[in-house]
Amino acid sequence: MATMVSEFEKFSEEWNRQRRTLFEIDETLKEIATAHHLELIQDDHDRPGRDLLWVREGIHRKIQIDPSDQLQKTYFVALLGWEDRGSSRWSANPNVRRDVTQAELKNVLEHGIRELNDLTRNDLQPPGSIRRS
Repeated sequence: MATMVSEFEKFSEEWNRQRRTLFEIDETLKEIATAHHLELIQDDHDRPGRDLLWVREGIHRKIQIDPSDQLQKTYFVALLGWEDRGSSRWSANPNVRRDVTQAELKNVLEHGIRELNDLTRNDLQPPGSIRRS
């Protein structure tokens, strides 16, 4: 008799597969977080991923790391900066990298930390605006 796999079981299987890819980089992320005094968050907001967070000069800074390709063991890395001004959130998303390999990850993260630390209030855009290059 064939058994049916529930949607929850499919979701759970995919979640665990993505998390296994992240376990392989956890030690690197812990080292970077410790060296730069960053907070490391795991699996936040119902997604398998990792975030490095810190606040500098009133600007919140975040590097988001998500699995990109489990077979190739690559990662999606996004840089985010934001500041709440009254009831508005001003933000910058200076860089996104796709398909970052484990070998490249540490250098990409170190570069991202420097890039985010260079953000100033003048680099942040009001809600709904798009910065054109």
